[in-house]
Amino acid sequence: MGSSFTIEDPFQRQQYTGMNTRQKAKVIFTDMGKGMWRQGKGFGMVGALYAGTECCVEGVRLPLSHSRVESVEGVKESRRVER
Repeated sequence: MGSSFTIEDPFQRQQYTGMNTRQKAKVIFTDMGKGMWRQGKGFGMVGALYAGTECCVEGVRLPLSHSRVESVEGVKESRRVER
């Protein structure tokens, strides 16, 4: 989306004067590639931050709940008592 605004920007349009279509396309696609790479790196950083936070939370939560097997066994036991 940023590349389409770049094409329409009158200040950026001046850099395309005197170029043929192939040269313009090369410059535009190069700029688009740089923008996508930058956005991809930002997305990756946010994903890594989220995954790291989630791992830390689960690392603290699981020892507090002992283990998942004991939790499942407790649920089974409580169902037997209710009947």
